[in-house]
Amino acid sequence: MVEEIKVKKIKDATIRAWGASAAVARELGVTPSYVSMVLNGKRKSLAVMEAAAKLAREKEALRKKRERNIDEAVEAMN
Repeated sequence: MVEEIKVKKIKDATIRAWGASAAVARELGVTPSYVSMVLNGKRKSLAVMEAAAKLAREKEALRKKRERNIDEAVEAMN
C-alpha cells in the first residue's frame, strides 16, 4: 500500500512536469512507452522511478523560481 502511494505521488508529479516520460526516457536510454508502463505500475524499474522523481523535483523547483521572479517583478513595479 505504501509503495502504491509513493508510485502515485511520483507519477502525479511527473505528469505535472510537462511530458516527463519523454525526458526520463531520453535520460535513461529507454522508450517513453516503457517509462509510461513503469509509472502505470505495469513494469518495475527503480531507475525509472528515481529519474522521474528527480525530474519532477527539478521542474517543481523551476516553477517555484519563476513564480518568485514574477512576484518580485510585480513588486518592483509598485
